[in-house]
Amino acid sequence: MNEFFDREWVEEVRSRNDIVDVIGEYLKLKPSGRNFMALCPFHNEKTPSFSVSPDKQIYHCFGCGAGGNVIGFVMAMERVDFIEAVKLLAKRAGIPIPENYMRNAVADSKEAMYKLNTEAARYFHHCLRSEEGKAAREYLMHRGVEAKTIVRFGLGFAPARWDGLKQHLLSLGYDQKLMLDSGLIAASKAGDQSYDRFRNRVMFPIFDTRKRIIGFGGRVLDNSLPKYLNSPDTALFHKGQNLYALNVVAEAKNIDSIMVVEGYMDAVMLHQYGVDNAVASLGTALTAEQAKLMKRYAQKIIICYDGDTAGKKAASRGLDILLNQGLDVYVLTLPDGMDPDEFIRKYGRDAFWQIARSAKPWLDYSMDVLASKYDISATSGKTSFAKEAVKLLEGISDPMQKDLYLKGIERYSGVSLEVLYGYMNKNRTVRIAKTGQEIPHKISAVQKAERELLNIMANQPETAAIIMQRITVDDFESELHKKIFDIMSDEPRYDNINKFAAQCINTIKRNKIAMKRQFLCKRADDLASSGDQEALNILLEQINALDRELRDLKELP
Repeated sequence: MNEFFDREWVEEVRSRNDIVDVIGEYLKLKPSGRNFMALCPFHNEKTPSFSVSPDKQIYHCFGCGAGGNVIGFVMAMERVDFIEAVKLLAKRAGIPIPENYMRNAVADSKEAMYKLNTEAARYFHHCLRSEEGKAAREYLMHRGVEAKTIVRFGLGFAPARWDGLKQHLLSLGYDQKLMLDSGLIAASKAGDQSYDRFRNRVMFPIFDTRKRIIGFGGRVLDNSLPKYLNSPDTALFHKGQNLYALNVVAEAKNIDSIMVVEGYMDAVMLHQYGVDNAVASLGTALTAEQAKLMKRYAQKIIICYDGDTAGKKAASRGLDILLNQGLDVYVLTLPDGMDPDEFIRKYGRDAFWQIARSAKPWLDYSMDVLASKYDISATSGKTSFAKEAVKLLEGISDPMQKDLYLKGIERYSGVSLEVLYGYMNKNRTVRIAKTGQEIPHKISAVQKAERELLNIMANQPETAAIIMQRITVDDFESELHKKIFDIMSDEPRYDNINKFAAQCINTIKRNKIAMKRQFLCKRADDLASSGDQEALNILLEQINALDRELRDLKELP
């Protein structure tokens, strides 16, 4: 059966959730006449174009065209359907859900899984306090974890028994299929038996921002591998779409930044010492979904991975993901290869906050990492440095970020912007042969399957909806395919598709012209200094022509 609500009841929910108050919980709003303005959460921008009208109770972005009422906003931000968005707003306003509304099987299954995860967390927590959990308690004590922190984060222990949790849940009336679907137990290769997935591990329940347990992470008590084991992807849990301890950060007041660390224990210990903006990336490289989650709570992101070589590489891999969401990214490198847990236990909170203030902007960090590899006092070193630095731009789509980066490369290497732009365009991932044809390249069977799947999704919307229930962006191998799938997974946010398409085309063309104009202006400045008036006049004519093109494009719908 389909879910439905009475139309009058939905209108009451909408009217009792002021759109300014609701959006203000996600974005930093600033008064602008009768309305409020903010940076749009649906596209990258530096100047606010996202308007909220308290009179009309609607929002509209003049940059990307997104707009709607408070229900539509919650749907887009929380990535939920209409029913779920209405229920969230009803809960926020303290309005009880009608007793006679209908539910569907998927909603019932998810609700049962939430309850199952809660019972599992209680079981793990009880085991930690029992005689069976003595070694785990000693491990946590050795790591400096206090009793109140154990309670705050709901830490637990999975005994070494093969079916301890399974038998406990069976005694409460839960069936094995739900346990399998939730990832709490696993089936044998033969499929005739099942056993607890987590055994002899300290357990970390993973909560969503609505304080519901969606999965678990387990850490061994020694140095055996794998050190960390996460729940598999389920209907509730996707590693690339969640962050550990984000639920705690969401409750904190006056958060102006988010500190991203690698491990559960790093996040737990930072919070224990009063660093209330720490989240952990669940053992995966940062994803676009995680970046979008963080953007709801802070514009400034500080990556604080372990100070060893692996940690530095992981930090560099996450930069372009965060930058493409328009976030202000900084990197904090701790001394002596220490991780955040070690540092804060040894030196304390004040020392950690002090060193956190020395976090470098992503540009400076990236330049320093590359400069350390080459002798940039020598011509050959400068050339090698510039070539490798330009390659990093492949993952950055924002033209302003690219321009800023290129100016930084120019400062470090002495190579002019004109040459860097030329090399960047020449150094595309798919190079063009002299004949004008793309150089053929082989793709793997997996990437071919990804391409065909995306083609099906693009041409058959009904099938696309089914596909998106069975696969996530993190299942893809190709970074390009991941980005395409992520875009195709977004909920449509337009009323008139032709008008929206025209606006998109307009934005793309204006950006291309603006970049060309910026480059010509830089050349014009150089010519003005050299005194070559004839060449300067030619450039100024070209710039004026581009200005006319921009004015004409501005008049498009």
